Amino acid sequence: MKSLQSLFLAVVALGLFSATSSAQKLRLSVTKTGNKATLTVSGALPGAPVLLFVGFKEGKTVLYKGSNTIEALSIGLATPFVPLPLGSADKKGRVSKSYPALPIKLPIKILGQALSPTPKIKFGLPPKVVLGWLLSKVVKVFG
Repeated sequence: MKSLQSLFLAVVALGLFSATSSAQKLRLSVTKTGNKATLTVSGALPGAPVLLFVGFKEGKTVLYKGSNTIEALSIGLATPFVPLPLGSADKKGRVSKSYPALPIKLPIKILGQALSPTPKIKFGLPPKVVLGWLLSKVVKVFG
């Protein structure tokens, strides 16, 4: 009986964990003040690394096809793009970085999409924890 109770508690905990991690999404915002542009990402797990992919146009690029322990990863930017590390998220799941704004208006726009890893649960027999990804929407960063 005690092992049945332990199994039940483990399944409930896994369900709660997966519900909170799958509902979570990153949010990328850009604030321009004077000669500075501040990029802020929120919604990451505390302490998790956050990357910003920057490119020129939207598209679909598959970076990793997936495996038994890591989810597939495709981003919303067409190649070419560049990954920029923004740092680790703080206790509230936020990270921000400021850059000098360009003094002239360029005839191009630069798009960005934030990414952060997160553990996810795949249900089955037995359920397993895999490395998943949190992605933001693609937003205009400069231009």
